[in-house]
Amino acid sequence: KPGVSAGQAEAELNRLAVQLEREFPDMARDWRVRLAPAIDWIVDRDTRSALLVLMIAVGLLLFVACINVANLLLARASSRVQEFGIRQALGAGNGRLIRQLVTESLVLASAGGASGILLALLGVKGLRVILPANIPRAAQLSLDLHVLGAAIALTFATGLAFGLAPAWVASRLEVQSSIRQARGASGSGRSRLRHALVAGEFALASMLVASAGLLLASFQRLQTVDPGFQPRNVLTARMSLPAAKYSFGRTLAFHRDLDRELRAMPGVQAAGIVRNAPFAGFGGTMSTGTAEGGPPSKQKIAATFQMATRGYFEALKIPLRRGRLFDERDQSPSARSTVLSAGLALRLWPDGRDPIGRQVRFGDSPPATVVGVVADVRQSTLAEDAAPTAYVASWFLRDFFIVIRAPGEPAQLAAALRRTVASLDPAQPIFDVRPLEDLLGTNSAPQRLNAFLTGSFALLALALGAVGVAGVVSYSVIRRTPEMAIRMALGTTPERVVRAITV
Repeated sequence: KPGVSAGQAEAELNRLAVQLEREFPDMARDWRVRLAPAIDWIVDRDTRSALLVLMIAVGLLLFVACINVANLLLARASSRVQEFGIRQALGAGNGRLIRQLVTESLVLASAGGASGILLALLGVKGLRVILPANIPRAAQLSLDLHVLGAAIALTFATGLAFGLAPAWVASRLEVQSSIRQARGASGSGRSRLRHALVAGEFALASMLVASAGLLLASFQRLQTVDPGFQPRNVLTARMSLPAAKYSFGRTLAFHRDLDRELRAMPGVQAAGIVRNAPFAGFGGTMSTGTAEGGPPSKQKIAATFQMATRGYFEALKIPLRRGRLFDERDQSPSARSTVLSAGLALRLWPDGRDPIGRQVRFGDSPPATVVGVVADVRQSTLAEDAAPTAYVASWFLRDFFIVIRAPGEPAQLAAALRRTVASLDPAQPIFDVRPLEDLLGTNSAPQRLNAFLTGSFALLALALGAVGVAGVVSYSVIRRTPEMAIRMALGTTPERVVRAITV
């Protein structure tokens, strides 16, 4: 409400949570409320951090480009010393020279900014193509008035700020010294400034290269993480049975028929049904588990609740650690069997006792018997540890995923899968038909994009640094042409002249 802070609202909700805990001690124990802005739900912390890293990289690249332009303008201003001296002799004041050079800098910045905006208009279309689907609001990317206004303001600000270096040089000149320098006197102070700018360029470029290397190394390590299953040669698809058409009994019958027909498809090695496929963007239902006959504390453990058939474990090749997988004994709706992930089993029985045959209770449901323990499976991201998971052999799912393993390219099974479903219900569609490797690749797409963009910025910064060095060396060579001619006239070899310039 107006006038109520987030902290006050959170405190009020937590008072209600304490009241619910007193009224329902078994269901609401230790539950508390934390308020967060809705924007944090739309744009999560990982996406926000990635965008911040990219913005920093863009800022560093802009700074390198500005230093490069300032250095080249400074070298150009040094070559115009005689011109500035003549202007001063004819009565031009320092203010007039500064305005002239700043105006030239702003013209260059405006031309570069206009070209950049035109390239950005074209680049937005390409960016929409390469952006992963799980980037929030990626389809709404556009160069609106706010972005254009910021780009124009930044263009003039950088043009003004980095055009002051040559203007500062021109303002400190004297007429006689200008004419002497034009005749060959050295400008050691300005040379040191140019060298410092080049060193700064390479320092920033090296920072970008190091950051890109770290991101590439992080992405490479992410690709080597074991998700707990084998995604290769697996096809996934979604189905949603309408409640008005499928009653409880008809849903059970449909699942049994579908499971039988999937396993009978030609070329299929294993097929199963699961409520939420890994990396499909849907987490499992959260519940709390308590081990019956477990540790004396009987602490409730938060776990992800999944519903799956035996074929799900076989299709994904999830390793069986202990016990068995679901079979015909677990297909009855009244069956109370569960398969636990290794991490959940260890949390429920931290003393290491064998969980097979023991009882575990989830929420308010009746106790279930543990029949097997499988490997931990990462369900939503490779960057985090696998969540403790409990699987039950449920045959009543209206919204579920189909997973099929077959040799060769999994997408070739899409047409056969549609025919199989149509043979059971011609009006029932399937959607989101995708190889499981695509789902896994989509999960790591933001990291891949960050590494690619940051690496591109780093290479561009190095190229700009090289251009800056080339400009400074070229200017130095032009300034020292008479000196080099005298050296060679006195017998110096061309190789020694080259070493004197490059070292």
